Amino acid sequence: MRRWRRRPRCQRGKQIGYTCLGCHGIEDYKNVYPTYSVPKLVGQHPEYLVAALKGYRGKDRAHGTMYAQASSLSDQDIEDLAAYLAGVPLAAGAPTVGTAPTKVVELCSACHGRDGVGIIGTILP
Repeated sequence: MRRWRRRPRCQRGKQIGYTCLGCHGIEDYKNVYPTYSVPKLVGQHPEYLVAALKGYRGKDRAHGTMYAQASSLSDQDIEDLAAYLAGVPLAAGAPTVGTAPTKVVELCSACHGRDGVGIIGTILP
């Protein structure tokens, strides 16, 4: 397993990631169409962030805005960004805000649990 260092990659990731926090850093932010809560990225597992961004960049994950953001990032950019955003790990138990569609809850909670924190070690190497 790769060890994530906060410096100097964290500083470079901060420069790259200021745009990300425009949506993913706003409390209770909702996307307009389709309407859903935008996930917070600060504290997310760095391995997950790397996999997600590479998935968007490679069009393995479908989301036009995220593809546009990730398509210009190099592998090093993605790793630096993940190192910056990872910070303190997410904790389960936070109150849920809003109501997610039932099918999404069923699908996502299978791996990520009721709080969406997840068991990343069983999903990614």
